Amino acid sequence: MFWVVRVLGDMWSSWGPDIGTALAATNEIDAEGSAAGTESGVTSTAVGVQQLGEQRITVTETDVVGKCPTKYEIETEGEKVIVVKEKNHRHCQQRYLTPAHIPALWLKAPLPIQESTSQCKQEIANGIYTAITCQDKNIVRPAIGIYKYVEASQDSTLRFISESSDTSAISAIPSGEMQVESLLYNHQTMKDPQLAPELDELMKGICDKTKDTVEAEAAALVAKALHLLRRVPETVVVETAQKVRQGHYCSDSARLESIFLDAVAFLHESGAVKVMVQEIENGRATGGRLALYTAALYLIPRPSIEAVKALTPLFESPRPVPSVLLAAASMINHYCLHTPACHQKAPVARIAEILATRVQSHCSPSAGAEGEEVPLAFFKAIGNMGVATPAVTRAAVQCIEEEGLETSIRVAAAQAFRQANCFRPAVEKLVDIAVRPAFDTEVRIASYLAAVRLRGFVLGHLINIQEGSCPNKENLRYLLANVVIPTDFEKDFRKFSRHIDMAYYAPALAWVPASSRTSSMLPDLSFLVLLT
Repeated sequence: MFWVVRVLGDMWSSWGPDIGTALAATNEIDAEGSAAGTESGVTSTAVGVQQLGEQRITVTETDVVGKCPTKYEIETEGEKVIVVKEKNHRHCQQRYLTPAHIPALWLKAPLPIQESTSQCKQEIANGIYTAITCQDKNIVRPAIGIYKYVEASQDSTLRFISESSDTSAISAIPSGEMQVESLLYNHQTMKDPQLAPELDELMKGICDKTKDTVEAEAAALVAKALHLLRRVPETVVVETAQKVRQGHYCSDSARLESIFLDAVAFLHESGAVKVMVQEIENGRATGGRLALYTAALYLIPRPSIEAVKALTPLFESPRPVPSVLLAAASMINHYCLHTPACHQKAPVARIAEILATRVQSHCSPSAGAEGEEVPLAFFKAIGNMGVATPAVTRAAVQCIEEEGLETSIRVAAAQAFRQANCFRPAVEKLVDIAVRPAFDTEVRIASYLAAVRLRGFVLGHLINIQEGSCPNKENLRYLLANVVIPTDFEKDFRKFSRHIDMAYYAPALAWVPASSRTSSMLPDLSFLVLLT
């Protein structure tokens, strides 16, 4: 059955019966679903909800904007069902409109979006959508000159006109001539090895334009070379780097080599990662170039599994550079944000195993000052990765339970789980540590920050979330909306550990100009409060 509907504004569209479906629910009343707009501006459409009954729920939908928390209010009026759907696009994750995963995309733009919302009212009678009315609203307000702003809204209406059993229009389409097209942003760059000869000619041209002095035309040639380097296979990128070092393009290639090695930091491709790792491991990348490569690893928006695999030598290095190590771990985290069950991928599992083995060998009271610095760097790298494998869990718990170790190392071991997905064995171990009175208070609280917290600390933290106004925590506030949190706990931070969260949020600026989050801890056998 197909419906013929008329979109107000003289736009027509065919609408199939399967508009969208919630696929799987989690313990936080979230679900992965899918939705698609009929026109480019309509990002909010219907989801089959006839069976949900009267209730309010929040689901996570995947649509052309990204993965967005969406609120549904469902009411029934006899045989008629009314569904009100609300979505705040500022809270969407894994945005498909941009190549990067930027949680606070709106805060980083020259013209931050103050408001981006959509609301749809769906009317369903006898299992048929009789009307769908949507309003999308966007307000852009610059940080400077806030009295000037742009407001745009779009109203869309779909109405059921008639139902027909005539499928002649559909059957008239020749079989085999239809293909599935996705509305989502395609982040994969097609690789063409046949572009290698053109790239070689460009490199020779750059060498000619930079031989004695850097001519103005060199910049355009470098930009074109970068474009081609993104479109060739990674083997071609590595081969080009070797040709530059060997003087293949010109006899005096020192300047060309400097330009090329700086430029690879802006490619964001797996071949560039291989070149940067080789330069770092061979000790050729130092000073400013090392800092450039560190930033490049951190800023790669959507790394591939090949790029992650290329990072392995950095973690195997006998004397790793801590800043590079942390940037490389963050790059793995960016990969995992877009790859379900990334810990099962061989390169990710291998790097996690390397880190677990290395920290385990340093978690002993006799490690010395050097031994304290090394595991701290590795635990921070594990935390940046956000991957909790069984090997990582065993190594971290061993360090937490080693009472002869420095407190800083044990705390870092607990914080290694700060970005990891819920891994039951790790949570059980952390809970067990958090409730042990014999353990250091700071270690117990650090364990709670990754699993569960002590009474005053716990309840104070939950109340701060419930009463806060930060938009990034709206989903957490929603989950706590109907929870009555006890307030009968000691609040004197001089005597008891507390969590303090203060923030001022200015909607007109779409950012938080003042924010402070502090963990006030009172260690055992101490009269001095420790602030973190």
